[in-house]
Amino acid sequence: MPEALRGFRAARMWPVTTNTAAAYATGLMFALPGAQELTKDTKKTDYTIPADDGIYATGSDFLYEDLVFKMAELSLELEASLQGSTYVEADKEYIFKDTDIAPEFAFGYAAAKLDGTSRMFKHPVTKLMSIKVDHKTKAEGNTDIQSYTVTLRSYRRPCDGMIRDTKDGATAAITWLDTMAAFPVVP
Repeated sequence: MPEALRGFRAARMWPVTTNTAAAYATGLMFALPGAQELTKDTKKTDYTIPADDGIYATGSDFLYEDLVFKMAELSLELEASLQGSTYVEADKEYIFKDTDIAPEFAFGYAAAKLDGTSRMFKHPVTKLMSIKVDHKTKAEGNTDIQSYTVTLRSYRRPCDGMIRDTKDGATAAITWLDTMAAFPVVP
């Protein structure tokens, strides 16, 4: 069966409410509308340990994984939430300050496969690094929207070292993305 991926959909997040060496929990999942594309880039640092006039050991240590994705839309309320900023519902106003600290979120999404199934991804600990939008004039005949480019940095979860959970399944089984399991797992 073909393993090639051809899509990006069902982007979603959960606010991380507990993230310690002993426990992990999230709040309620919310959808990220208008998912368009995603680039994932894993960063590692390589090492070489010399000994006895030779190489004793080599390897690499995981640092983080950057997830850069485009969204067709981004509400002010969601942008404020991702930034750790203030959103005033009554005024529909987003107030960003240089002292705001982005909170942790879990992030999940799916990619369709050529065989009609889906590959699903969950990143239990991410933090917003940046939000970018390129404003352009609306020239005659130009129907392009101004997508938001969101960069998240994914870290290892302290309680068990998980960085990412990936699962293949039938497209109907995408409900796997509806929950983020707590740690320790409660029977």
